[in-house]
Amino acid sequence: MSLSPAPSPAALIQRRLLLVCVLVGVIVLFIGTQRLLLQVRQVEGFRPVPAEVVDRGVRAAEAERFLPFVAFRFSLGTDVLRTDQLFSRRVTMSQEAAERAIAPYAVGQSVTAYYNPEAPERTFLRLNLAFGPYVFSLMGVAMLATGLALSRWQGRHGLRIEPAPRTRAIAALACAVIWQLGGAMVWGHYLHRQPPPYPSTVWLVLPLYVLGGLVPLIVALHFARLQRARNQAARA
Repeated sequence: MSLSPAPSPAALIQRRLLLVCVLVGVIVLFIGTQRLLLQVRQVEGFRPVPAEVVDRGVRAAEAERFLPFVAFRFSLGTDVLRTDQLFSRRVTMSQEAAERAIAPYAVGQSVTAYYNPEAPERTFLRLNLAFGPYVFSLMGVAMLATGLALSRWQGRHGLRIEPAPRTRAIAALACAVIWQLGGAMVWGHYLHRQPPPYPSTVWLVLPLYVLGGLVPLIVALHFARLQRARNQAARA
């Protein structure tokens, strides 16, 4: 009875990396998706209502951190309510950022507020989704895309036989496609839900994520050229 050849050390390392990427990717993507859906559900059911700005300013919250506020009043039936919550989430920021946040509003200005019929005191003027859950989701997509590429990197055998460049080109291309398409879905959800202006973190993470997705594409093009050169040599 013949024994099957043992997998190469590179194949063993690749399998371990595959397990790590898939396991971590699933966990991180699950956490990000759950947090994303939770914060979206927290602002579902809010209805637009005309309001009037009556005051605005910046409050000191903690050491070198400030809380912008815009007080406004609105009518619900015969009741006139007043609140000062600018964002859907109360977050502190630098004084400069807080001043920029209240700059578009002036006393007496007519605005559209969003109120919760079950808790009118939670009315706010601007949606402010946390960006962290989206970062988690992007990391999960990237890890799963990498895991998929690793699952095909050594070909079907994963032995001491070097796979054809075509195999690795396809694996890297699949990684690049899933990386960018999955990221586009996450980015699209954020940009559709969150009105501008966007935090500076977005303009840092977006190019880094796109550039990261170009790495497997470059690898795919490299192995595609190797396969083309091999085919030309075989025909010569």
